[in-house]
Amino acid sequence: MEWMRLRGCAVLLAGLLSVTAAADGEPLCMAVAEGSSGQSDLGKVRDKYRPLADEIARSAGRPVKIKVLSFGALLQTIKQGDCELVYTRTSYIAGWAIRDMQYKLLAANEGTKQVVFIAPSGRQYGSVRDLRGLRLAIPEPQSDLTKVAYAMLRDAGVKPEELKLQPTSLQDSIVFGVESQLSDAGLLTSNSKAAKEWEKKGGAWAIKSRPLPNWSFLASPKLAASEANRLQSALLAISQSSVGKKALQDVNLANLVAAKPADYTAIVDWVGPPQGS
Repeated sequence: MEWMRLRGCAVLLAGLLSVTAAADGEPLCMAVAEGSSGQSDLGKVRDKYRPLADEIARSAGRPVKIKVLSFGALLQTIKQGDCELVYTRTSYIAGWAIRDMQYKLLAANEGTKQVVFIAPSGRQYGSVRDLRGLRLAIPEPQSDLTKVAYAMLRDAGVKPEELKLQPTSLQDSIVFGVESQLSDAGLLTSNSKAAKEWEKKGGAWAIKSRPLPNWSFLASPKLAASEANRLQSALLAISQSSVGKKALQDVNLANLVAAKPADYTAIVDWVGPPQGS
């Protein structure tokens, strides 16, 4: 069929352009989307990732430019393939990119994470059913935390309308709301800085989700296979040097390891795809 022939030509052309760009040493675009566990100052986020980008550039043989994105901008970038490398902390968006947009999973932060519900001192909840009628501080709708919480409520037979939802932009703000008893519960990511500080102060995790695959790096389907493989090797080896290990620590990454795409696609199958995808 004519459309299949044209699509094949387009894919071949994209691959040739990618190889040419790599050969010419053109900058590689790395999209960074920290989601609700990140900072609001995009300049600070970009500076924080600069050492990691430099380590990737050294191994890839191409300079790396950093593009810090919101949830909405991340979805557009994935759809359009504007960046060859994507780093996202949002498991179901990674799963959607792998399942529906043909992105390749290159590496992930070691271990798993969970969505945790925190509560004021003295409050205990046995399950999400106990949250009916209570104030729950949640990040924006596209966040892993909110999507997973909605899936947990759905599975427990609880409608979101049965709770008093309090949309809150960042996890630090969610902690403040719970500590000040302005919220009866709040959502955090277990491996976020906010969650770790909450535990250090003696705070408990009232309810936990099932384990979720960790923060991940993805390659655009527009990137040539040889270039994607080179990037993957660079990411998996980055912790072997003291400089690389420090670059990972600067962005709250422990160690990058190979991961299973099926773990990510299982999450998007559970919680559903991004809105507007």
